[in-house]
Amino acid sequence: MGILSEKELGLDWKKANGYAVYPRLLTENESWDSVDAYMRNFCALARKDIPDMAGKLPYEVKTKRIFFRNWLKFYQQNKVDRKVRVQTCAVLEKALPPLLSHEKTALQFLGFYEQVLDLWKDKQLSARADACLTAWLKEADKASVRKKMAEIGLKVADQLGDKKSLVRYAEVHAEH
Repeated sequence: MGILSEKELGLDWKKANGYAVYPRLLTENESWDSVDAYMRNFCALARKDIPDMAGKLPYEVKTKRIFFRNWLKFYQQNKVDRKVRVQTCAVLEKALPPLLSHEKTALQFLGFYEQVLDLWKDKQLSARADACLTAWLKEADKASVRKKMAEIGLKVADQLGDKKSLVRYAEVHAEH
């Protein structure tokens, strides 16, 4: 299945937020085909929003099972300028809220988000992550997703030296 046309989705693309719309492609059980369709569309958006990465991160038959591993490896092996780091976090921060009800996919995205934050140890990106995680915790109802967010939050709060956030994430983590 290729990228869906606006006619098929009944949308005006100039107004639609793909990050909010594409999760509708995911079936309730997150079937492999639905995840594949979502990821193809997500990757098209990510390439547009992180122009320096276009052409460097193929999502295709051979790479789809290791897409996030390849993405992380690229960032580990190449000097990535601040603009790309900010754009990467922004893409993940836009993609995650509509995914929170899709446990498997949300956990994959959260795992990658955690890995890039760990890799870069950038206080500004961590502060943004703290704000996002705080908001997402209010929306997430899946225990495993909340637990993963709390794990990331604990690392971010520790890096920021934010004791209030540390306590908040520790409480959420202890619930699960």
